[in-house]
Amino acid sequence: MDIYQKSLELHSNDKQAQDTYLQTQYEKIMKNMKLYVVCKEMNAQFNSMTYVFEHIKYALVEITNTFIPEQDREYFSKYDITDLQWRKRFLDVLINLKYVPIILWFFFYTNYYNHNDLDVQRKNLLENFELINNFYPKTMYFKTIDDLFNACPLTSLLFSVSYQNRNNKRILENYAKTLRTICPDLEYQRVQKQLTPVGKGKRKVFFFSEFLAFDSSVLRDRLGVITQLTSKFDLYYGSFHNIDEIKGNISKFLAKKLKDKYLCLPSNLVEARNFISNQAFDIIVFCEIGMNVKGTLLAHSRMAPVQITTWGHSETSGIPTIDYFISSQYFEVKEDVAQTHYSEELVLFKSLSTYYYPPSKLLLTNLNNFKTRKDLGLDDDLHIYGCVQSIFKISSDFEDILANIIKNDPKGYLMMSYAKPICQSQMNRMKSKFGDDNFHRVIFYPALETEFYLNLVKLSDVILDPYPFGGCNTSYEAFDFNIPVVTLPTKFLNGRFTFGMYKKMGIIDMVADSPEKYVEIANRVVSDKIFCENIKEKIQKYKALIFQEKESIDEWGYFLENVSVRKKNN
Repeated sequence: MDIYQKSLELHSNDKQAQDTYLQTQYEKIMKNMKLYVVCKEMNAQFNSMTYVFEHIKYALVEITNTFIPEQDREYFSKYDITDLQWRKRFLDVLINLKYVPIILWFFFYTNYYNHNDLDVQRKNLLENFELINNFYPKTMYFKTIDDLFNACPLTSLLFSVSYQNRNNKRILENYAKTLRTICPDLEYQRVQKQLTPVGKGKRKVFFFSEFLAFDSSVLRDRLGVITQLTSKFDLYYGSFHNIDEIKGNISKFLAKKLKDKYLCLPSNLVEARNFISNQAFDIIVFCEIGMNVKGTLLAHSRMAPVQITTWGHSETSGIPTIDYFISSQYFEVKEDVAQTHYSEELVLFKSLSTYYYPPSKLLLTNLNNFKTRKDLGLDDDLHIYGCVQSIFKISSDFEDILANIIKNDPKGYLMMSYAKPICQSQMNRMKSKFGDDNFHRVIFYPALETEFYLNLVKLSDVILDPYPFGGCNTSYEAFDFNIPVVTLPTKFLNGRFTFGMYKKMGIIDMVADSPEKYVEIANRVVSDKIFCENIKEKIQKYKALIFQEKESIDEWGYFLENVSVRKKNN
């Protein structure tokens, strides 16, 4: 249907009525956009817009074309999204239609699967921030933080930028600036007290993350730190979940242990930040920023004299109200270079900065329940390469590495995951790289129960650390079972966790310095039994250095006791 023409027929002499009609119809369609588009890459109806959106952007332009005069449609159908003028004119169209969420999605969303032309995409993104800063009308500014959240509540639009192996400080700082422009309410500042002076009593500390309310990687990273510091500080933790809603064995354990110290925040963000401010905390630790929309928006508020983040999302926040980023000298490049990756003041602990419990003790009740290879239909003489990771960690470069590993090893089988949706283009690309004769040796698993997943880790000959965004919890899991992990460290925190663990253990044999070396090490460790056993013995001997590291607790304690208000406070 030509909706613009229909609006003329209905309201030919009333421009305001015509605009209202178009805006109402456009909002109705956009709220149900999955019903109006055909997505060849994946099932749009059953997958989150997080994964679908990049595949339907052109279709949305074509839908939008039916809401504008016919003489302009050919121009927009060119879909010249790299052209700044095209984007400016399309922004004008969307502003006239006034459905704000599509503006946020179209101009801020970063792709998961299109790994080509990253630098062009990133340039476009920075230009988009400028477009919104300069041309988004003040009449459409968000009145409250909740209005902004409700416009895009389910997806952190820049989440995937962290998987691009680039320095994201400039992008994330500009994103924060843009959000604070179109939603001035983000500038909220309400600090109830000055920072408690050193030696003048226990400091009041709040660890916050939505991911602390269920069994997540963020919870496992911070569990030991939170529980071990309770006697030293007036320590609280919290999320937006009622304590009765907390699910998972680990999260329930923490809730029971710190029941009187758990804070359930009001679901309304305006009320939540007032609630936090009223607690008069000295320090707030945001355990991750960038993974969850609600928590990320909350981090824009100044609610305590000192506000900290750390490597839950393994990325700088770009937000001016976050003062410090806690990391480790084991995980970062040289401090002066690493600091250029962060908008916060980078604090490098000499420890690993986490008190990490062995997964086998934390997550399993009985190792005897594990299945054997035979139980799973796998022969003992096969070489099992484990890489059961979220598919958005499988970059195009890493696909090449995986394909070469399997091509070089006729006895090799690769375990992967399709718990997150795989688009058809990526699947076709992987099939092409592996070749028909080899791709059948890739075994895809759906979302797995923890016990079965750890069973697969223990049955693997080697774990393949993704590149460039590597694993952290997955490497801890492998080392817990003495399974070697191949890794190729990058310049950025999110690609250096496994390397840092190896440095702490004093093991360098499994660290590659090139894709070719990665393939060579992976193939060698499964075929050279003497080499493999030597690596396993080293891991078994030294892994105690990376689990339940007391030095991490000492450094967290010292830092929280002695940190001062950052001069660059906002």
